[in-house]
Amino acid sequence: MIRCFSNLLLALLLTVPALALANPELNQAEEALKSGDPEAAQRHYLNLLEQGFDNAELNYNYGTLALQAGDLGVALYHLERAKSFMPFDDNISANLNRARKARTDADVGALGEKPWWENLTRALPWNVGLSFWGALLVLTWILVLWSFAAPKRRFRFVGRLILGGSLGGLLSTALLAYRVVLEEQTYASVLTADAEGKKAPSQASETSFITHAGAYGQILEAQDGFLRLRLHNGLEAWFDESGLYQGPKPVPTATK
Repeated sequence: MIRCFSNLLLALLLTVPALALANPELNQAEEALKSGDPEAAQRHYLNLLEQGFDNAELNYNYGTLALQAGDLGVALYHLERAKSFMPFDDNISANLNRARKARTDADVGALGEKPWWENLTRALPWNVGLSFWGALLVLTWILVLWSFAAPKRRFRFVGRLILGGSLGGLLSTALLAYRVVLEEQTYASVLTADAEGKKAPSQASETSFITHAGAYGQILEAQDGFLRLRLHNGLEAWFDESGLYQGPKPVPTATK
């Protein structure tokens, strides 16, 4: 076990430079890891998360350190978050699989995998997607204008180009819209050892099932201090919000 986590810490040191965030907390976190103080490194990563920084590397590092510390709910949340940024990264997938196997509900954990089209959409960087969409839109308009000036014998060829450009523009627009929908989805993980999934948002409501630390799911709605989750195994229920983890809360900026 010690050797396993040593390898995890080594992987953390290798990925820290990739964060590319101009923030002194990063240097402090790296120095803490090199000096063998993962708790201090975790505090620095937490500070970055609370400042609003949010990317694959930061969530991966923080989630891996949480896994080492035994905070399964926190680890699952951040490793899942890291995977949502980089669905095809082997290091993220490996540590996420370790975390999934550590939870009591590991027998149904495989159902938490996202479909390939969602992973592909998430893997496309925003700047690339927007550039592709913009280029197709401009190309389509150029072809439309060209069609008015082109000789009649070329109109069939130009028409095909316009059709192809229009279809490409529609496809890229649909992908961007789908990406927006995915970005608006929110998730939570269970922190408590035994969490009761209720049929209604009330402590007095009947318990549908009991799940355990590390259970992870999409937030469907909120009401009266409860969140309705669709868990990684497909089950849905209401959970007391106090027993769930939704990521670090942003530190409010000081006002004059």
